[in-house]
Amino acid sequence: MALVATALLSWGCGGRDDRGPRVGDPAPSYTVSTLNGDSISLADLRGEPVLLNFWATWCTPCKAETPFIESLYREYGKRGVQVVGVSLDSPESGDEVRSWIRKMGVTYRILRDGRQVALDRFSLVGIPATYLLDADGTIRFARLGPVSPGDRDLKAALRDVVS
Repeated sequence: MALVATALLSWGCGGRDDRGPRVGDPAPSYTVSTLNGDSISLADLRGEPVLLNFWATWCTPCKAETPFIESLYREYGKRGVQVVGVSLDSPESGDEVRSWIRKMGVTYRILRDGRQVALDRFSLVGIPATYLLDADGTIRFARLGPVSPGDRDLKAALRDVVS
């Protein structure tokens, strides 16, 4: 399974399984690790909107969208949106993930999903993937593939969850 998941992720973004969560659905139950190894779940983040971005250090589209995700954090973080990046890099790549974060100038929260649980929970067949959850944990935006500064749908969804 891990080999198949890695192969699918290496092809870049793709379609989605019909069983995956959609806009209007509650976010799936999902627990990952902080960079220090502590566990955190999406349920722990309820009460504020969450912009959830799945990425990996080897993913070229992920690298390209990171400055935009950082700009969203700087703009919407002060308005109560939690911006959370989830690395799908292997469990032994902690140093590489930390180095990538420093090099990219990332200041938003980074979590690690080395076992790639998100592939099943969110029916991901490629990364990057971005979800916006409202304060109650309902999905308000979903994008398989990179987001960019011209993404009107994402910006409209962000405005909706902070108003």
